Amino acid sequence: MGCTQTLLLSMLNYEIALLVGILPATACIIVILLALVIIPLMIYQWHNRRLARTSHARATTELFKHLIEDSYNPEKMGSTAECSICLDTFIPGSTQVTILPCNAQHSFHSKCIKTWLAEKHLCPLDKQDI
Repeated sequence: MGCTQTLLLSMLNYEIALLVGILPATACIIVILLALVIIPLMIYQWHNRRLARTSHARATTELFKHLIEDSYNPEKMGSTAECSICLDTFIPGSTQVTILPCNAQHSFHSKCIKTWLAEKHLCPLDKQDI
């Protein structure tokens, strides 16, 4: 073997030894980053999403306490004769409706509006925050 080949072989061995030494150090750094930064960040985000769902549920429960439920009366509630969510007509005196605070003429079946408001706190007609 010539001098050049021996030099190339020793350089190759040195680079392999260097890589073998660097790779475990890099792996350790990645594991430390996972343990100290990424995993706590994921836990923090999960916790915030959970709190948001819980606070939305509490706000929805409070909202339901302040809604006005009444039997449908066309003289009192205006010309609205159907629920804008399910498009079913109201029967005077027997249909239970909920009136939203944004407008006295925004009335819906109680079951329909409670399902709607559980998802979003907006009036289905004028998109005002309830």
